[in-house]
Amino acid sequence: MNKKIIAASCAIALSIAGISAVQAKGGPGFGLSNATGNFISASAATPRPAGVAPVCLSVAGLTGNGDWGSGDPNNSVIEINIGAGNEMTGAAADASITAFSPSWLSEAGVTFSSSTALDPNAINLTMSATDASGTEETSTGGVLLFGDFMLPNIPVNADGILRLEFNEGFDDGSVNPDSQWNDAAAPTTCQGIYLTCTDQAACDAAVAAIGGGGGTPLGETQELPTLSQWAMGLLALGLGMLAFRSRKRLFPMH
Repeated sequence: MNKKIIAASCAIALSIAGISAVQAKGGPGFGLSNATGNFISASAATPRPAGVAPVCLSVAGLTGNGDWGSGDPNNSVIEINIGAGNEMTGAAADASITAFSPSWLSEAGVTFSSSTALDPNAINLTMSATDASGTEETSTGGVLLFGDFMLPNIPVNADGILRLEFNEGFDDGSVNPDSQWNDAAAPTTCQGIYLTCTDQAACDAAVAAIGGGGGTPLGETQELPTLSQWAMGLLALGLGMLAFRSRKRLFPMH
């Protein structure tokens, strides 16, 4: 993918989730914003460690329509039991997002939180800065660690539940749902969403338990491709000729 396209699609916003009394059309776009709307310049994503195969959560077919925590039935919600005492520390995402007109791509987001209603520690991730409808391949370009953005981790409650709600920064009443997510065709980290946690093994096991798939480890030697039937035929012919020549040496013709 063209680097300029990747840079444009990597329009990421992490925000401590909050719902204002009056909504304005559009989303936060590229950067960080807290509940009061203060903007903080974004920093680069962290590459995942080489040789580590991430266990990733598919976002295929998930939809967003209303505000976070609004109870909108077209806001897809996923609950993952990552274990009591665990904390989410960051995320990577590679997704294709469709915003149905008149909804905008910049309005589609996913909010990470504990099971607490309107959790004050919740963090929202938006993937695009495009103030227009359509479909866009988006990527965080690696792992976004909350600490790098001066944001706290998300601790889960005693129930161990990490909650993901797909939602909209602005609810366009004339369309339902406003947006749909799908796994990226050519991901940087993996198809869908990758979660990082203080107890990474527990996070990976929880995602795998609900059908999460493994990504390709970075920096590992790939297996050699298998020989084609044509190559195998040439090999057999060569071995046959070698055997014939050996037989002639053993049994010379007079």
